[in-house]
Amino acid sequence: MLFEDLPEEWKEWIDLTPIERFRQSEKIFAQYLAMGGSLDPDPDPTSPFYELHSDLCAKQPKDRAYLAPLKAEFEAFRRAEREDRSTE
Repeated sequence: MLFEDLPEEWKEWIDLTPIERFRQSEKIFAQYLAMGGSLDPDPDPTSPFYELHSDLCAKQPKDRAYLAPLKAEFEAFRRAEREDRSTE
């Protein structure tokens, strides 16, 4: 397909510099998330891990609150690590 045959919207996108495309992509991605888009992959019934994935998704809360204790423990570990470095 020749450049002249592309839709106008595609031509505008191609004419942007890489940093301009990156910034536009950030805006589009933020809008996607605001509209309820998800970063979770779509289930693939042909995958050998499909049943395992389905079982895990059914057991985990959707708001990911189950990660809070792990995050707190990790932050405490990092804090202790920084304190150890500062006393050396």
